Amino acid sequence: MDARLSCQTSISGHILPVSGYSDAPTLTLETLQVLHWLHPAAITFENLDPLMKRPVRLHVDIAYDQLVAQRRGGYCYEQNTLFAAILRSLGYA
Repeated sequence: MDARLSCQTSISGHILPVSGYSDAPTLTLETLQVLHWLHPAAITFENLDPLMKRPVRLHVDIAYDQLVAQRRGGYCYEQNTLFAAILRSLGYA
């Protein structure tokens, strides 16, 4: 599955509401700042996989499943993989 397509679908239905963002996203500095603040406030940091010697797989669909669907936290690389995909799908990149 195309990561951009799956992430775009997830954003409208899941990621933005999970992050606490309720407005229609617009490409402004203010929106970027709000999303940058809300994302780590809504999805906690968790580094259990590296501590358990489990591999950290950096793929958008895997990060989405762990951070959003399972409501687990994520390692910084997982968090940033998902956040970058969110920003790209909104048109920031």
